[in-house]
Amino acid sequence: MSLKAASAAWRARWFDQPFAPQLTMTAVGTAHLVSDTRACALQPFYCPTPAEIGVLNLLRNPCTRLSVIEQLADRLDAASVEAALDAILARRFAIEIDGRVLSLVTEAGREIFDADARAEFPLGFVLPRERIAPPEENGLHVALLNASDETAALERVQP
Repeated sequence: MSLKAASAAWRARWFDQPFAPQLTMTAVGTAHLVSDTRACALQPFYCPTPAEIGVLNLLRNPCTRLSVIEQLADRLDAASVEAALDAILARRFAIEIDGRVLSLVTEAGREIFDADARAEFPLGFVLPRERIAPPEENGLHVALLNASDETAALERVQP
């Protein structure tokens, strides 16, 4: 297959699909979930280890392997960082070029529903504001009053 034919095939797959391929990581409670809809994905969902999360967060900027190990030395041992780097590269979540590694994972959007266009929801996207703080020793009544006002916890964003 020629380069021109391969480029045309890639362009057709990219623009003719209903959704563009994505590689995103979302915080889910204390864990993280990586969603991979690319054609080269090994699996559509993956829960990275804490070491892999630390490495992925650090690799938002290109780093050498030694730099990654040094920057995470206060939290993780060198063997854990090396294993996390190898796992991330094997899963194709990062690339290594000229001795530098860069994450391909992006942060997922905060929209609470999927919409192809903002016009599909006439009031705009609904984004959560800051969560209500847990009740203090004697502040349970105040926290419950704040929680009952549901409109205070949402922000409307116009299209």
